[in-house]
Amino acid sequence: MSQPGGEPRDPFRTDGWPPATTPPTQPPPPPSGQDGDQTSTDPQARRTAIRLAVVSVAAVASAFFAPPVGVVLGVVAIVVAVRSREVVPSRPRVLAIVSGSIALVVGVTITGAALFFREEITEYSRCLQAANTVQAQQNCQDALNESLSSRLGL
Repeated sequence: MSQPGGEPRDPFRTDGWPPATTPPTQPPPPPSGQDGDQTSTDPQARRTAIRLAVVSVAAVASAFFAPPVGVVLGVVAIVVAVRSREVVPSRPRVLAIVSGSIALVVGVTITGAALFFREEITEYSRCLQAANTVQAQQNCQDALNESLSSRLGL
């Protein structure tokens, strides 16, 4: 086949000649919402994602104020996030797993420290209850610092 002017057609020519005879390709369909960034319109997925967010925030917050509760809620957040992989998009699941893991680590660390230093904390609490003056409270603080240093070998 030849072009106007008698030249043979170059199949590798990129300047648009000859004009394309095939219609342009259609863009691929958007992701189904399972692993894409699209928000899911499924009400069950939406409710589960909201539950994940609530449990995750509660886990992180309670890890600082009630560490054993934070540990339990962190485990619940991780388990629910892993089990909901068929329903909830990946972003809320990943956030729930990360925040649940943070709550788990913080809660276990604080609980472990409280158990490890249980005797020192109990003695400090008793000392503060008996202290009637600021100087007595300072003596309790000094005694706590000394007992913690000896417990840690510092």
